[in-house]
Amino acid sequence: MPELRLPARPERAELDAERNRCYAHLGRAVFEGDETGREATTTALATIVERSERKEAEIHSLIQDIDERVRRAQAGVAPTKQLEAEAPPEPARVPEPYPPPDEGDPPEPARGPEPSPGGPPPEPEPAPVPQEDARRTSS
Repeated sequence: MPELRLPARPERAELDAERNRCYAHLGRAVFEGDETGREATTTALATIVERSERKEAEIHSLIQDIDERVRRAQAGVAPTKQLEAEAPPEPARVPEPYPPPDEGDPPEPARGPEPSPGGPPPEPEPAPVPQEDARRTSS
């Protein structure tokens, strides 16, 4: 999660610094055997820890509130996002009729004379002569 800029964070940082100073004073008081200083520092440290915990709870509450606002703002676009992510369903495949309705029956190949069994193949018929050519050859 990216770092949030919340007004409570600098306050918490200040409390952390104050707590660290108290730990240093407590260590010195214990090392020097200063019972009064140790008790005073322990009391001050408890107060700082309590304030720090309250500030941490406040920050946690602010983060939850921000997360909820973001969730609600994104809820409006979630269905659109979902539709973009999914591929459209493929249409049902219907077989094409054969022959297509507008073409009717397909033409059948031309049939030639049936070859006789064991006999020679039939002779091809001569090609018809166009009429213009026939007039020129007869004149």
